[in-house]
Amino acid sequence: IAKGNYTGSFEAGFSIKSFDISKAKVEFTKKFYYDKGIPVTPGKDDFKLSIKRGREWVEIPPNEYRIVPGSYKKNTGCGTAVFMIAGSDNSAGVLTVKYIILPRVLEKLFG
Repeated sequence: IAKGNYTGSFEAGFSIKSFDISKAKVEFTKKFYYDKGIPVTPGKDDFKLSIKRGREWVEIPPNEYRIVPGSYKKNTGCGTAVFMIAGSDNSAGVLTVKYIILPRVLEKLFG
């Protein structure tokens, strides 16, 4: 409880975010990625993000999120790799994205 006479002012900033990126759905443009001996790093052109608005899924524009620098993990060799997407401007939250890297020899079968 404050006592006494106080003067002055106080300012605080805040922002309102329109959606939480951690609730987004990821759809890759490629069905598979293949091990070619170098890190596999899908970029914004390799997937689209959507968020549910009511009963519909609405695509999130690429300027509303960013790939977190240094977040690619286990992306060399075969297996499950991950990276993170963070919200920016009107969005908040972080989404961890998983993708599978297959042996290069399978590229001829599924390519």
